[in-house]
Amino acid sequence: MKYTIFGFSQEQVLNLCDEHQSIDERDLMILRWIMDFYFGGMEKLVIDGVEYGWVSYSYVCDELPIMHLNPEAVRRRLKKLVKFGLLSHQKVKNSEVGTRAYYRPTEQAVQLQSDTGATSKYDEGTTSKYDPVPLQSSNKDSSISDPSIINPSIKCDKRTKKEPRHKYGEYKNVLLSDTDLAKLKEEFPADWEERIERLSYYMESKGVSYKNHLATIRSWARKDNSYGYQRTQAPDHDWSKLDSIQPVKVLHEGEW
Repeated sequence: MKYTIFGFSQEQVLNLCDEHQSIDERDLMILRWIMDFYFGGMEKLVIDGVEYGWVSYSYVCDELPIMHLNPEAVRRRLKKLVKFGLLSHQKVKNSEVGTRAYYRPTEQAVQLQSDTGATSKYDEGTTSKYDPVPLQSSNKDSSISDPSIINPSIKCDKRTKKEPRHKYGEYKNVLLSDTDLAKLKEEFPADWEERIERLSYYMESKGVSYKNHLATIRSWARKDNSYGYQRTQAPDHDWSKLDSIQPVKVLHEGEW
């Protein structure tokens, strides 16, 4: 039997079942994506002293098109991962941005990546974005030498060179390559400069950073469209409100 699936112990995963449901490879792919993205560009919110990451169901569909899932199917699979103790979940209602779902990998999810009983900081309160996800899976499939099979986030083609990124924005903290900038101008011809400035201001004022700034600008634009904004001209709303969660109402188990 292959030891790991997406970096998780297959033997341990097979034990996560009841008479109605079990964890399958699609659930593991979603869990893998969340655990990789949690310490990347995922937007965070501290609830009752514990840090959670905002997960947009439609964004998961965009990120994992090979799964051919719709947002409702993603929601059901995340609910299953919560049921089996691999994710913690909070739902937050806000008058400005609507209802958002927040998730956090649990200690049990981390343990699935290792057979050595490694501990993590997931369940010790607020976690720094610089704390790495423990990936201590040993490769017991002797025929496999490609580490990307154990952890799909690892890229093994060392010949690939990243295009250099340049600094933009008032605070020189928005990093875009020439290709990124060209795409930005093509996709947002009316207000691409304003989008850069707003991201620059937001990161400077909040003290946050994102792994991919072009992807962040696109994500914010997608959120705006989902709220019904029409982009016929440069927007006049404040994007910094995307991180404003006031007032907050937390829905507990049984209400979602």
